[in-house]
Amino acid sequence: MTILFSLVCSAQQLPPIVKYSKDIYNAGIQNWMISQDNHRFMYFANNDGLLEFNGSKWILNPSPN
Repeated sequence: MTILFSLVCSAQQLPPIVKYSKDIYNAGIQNWMISQDNHRFMYFANNDGLLEFNGSKWILNPSPN
């Protein structure tokens, strides 16, 4: 029983977490909502507009207000 439990615990891994500063994505400091599309692009509602992230490149679509 102990061997099985230790195998199960060692098999679980956390996904990698990457922190991006506002200097990297060149937008405001607050993100309000996050969504992902079918192509796995990530979208962030930011103070400066809509941020799009494809896994390597950030694109800011500025909001008119």
